[in-house]
Amino acid sequence: MSEPSLAPSESDALPNPERVDRRTHLLGAGLSALVAVAWVGLAARSPTATFHFAPLIAAAAWPAALRGTGPLRVARSDAAQGAVGAAAISFVAMAVLLVFDRMRGPTFWDAGPAVVEVVPMILVGAAGGYRYARCGVPGV
Repeated sequence: MSEPSLAPSESDALPNPERVDRRTHLLGAGLSALVAVAWVGLAARSPTATFHFAPLIAAAAWPAALRGTGPLRVARSDAAQGAVGAAAISFVAMAVLLVFDRMRGPTFWDAGPAVVEVVPMILVGAAGGYRYARCGVPGV
């Protein structure tokens, strides 16, 4: 008979993913909506200024908030729901700004419309938020 290994396995290092409750989802949705409303408000006030990272933060807020007070890792379905929901909120905010012509500021590369910059920012924010909710920060 062989002795069991005393070295921790990878499954011991991270707990099993846990589901989060509805209240935490509502908190995350509210946080994404709050950032999106702030983005719309700032852009409405000064449409020639660009708030480059507002869509990224709005898209990452919900899935990141799922892990804020709860488990080290959240379940795949919860993280996906947060990422898709936050991206939808961010896309709605972007659509409002486009309809009212409030995205006239410069982009990072000073060429093309701001929507060319905003869409990738939303997608990167949602993907980053999903990753943070699922895997957490390395070394923690």
